[in-house]
Amino acid sequence: MDLITVILQVVLISMESALPLAFDTKTFDVEAADSRAIGTRQVLTFGGNLRRNSFDISIAPVGANRAASNICLNFSSSTGIGL
Repeated sequence: MDLITVILQVVLISMESALPLAFDTKTFDVEAADSRAIGTRQVLTFGGNLRRNSFDISIAPVGANRAASNICLNFSSSTGIGL
């Protein structure tokens, strides 16, 4: 046998014994945000989101879902000087 034949046989054997990968995922995401004027030169922006990932992966049977949440708050002010 030559070297190329041996390499091809090794590749075929490793492809046959590879782990089967099957997965199913679902993602749910909810976001909300709003901005409010405070006075004549300030703006307050606030919001948040919730995300949930549900998954079924054949090579990781114990892991089933993940959840995350975020909140944000931003205050901006303008000097009123236009450039």
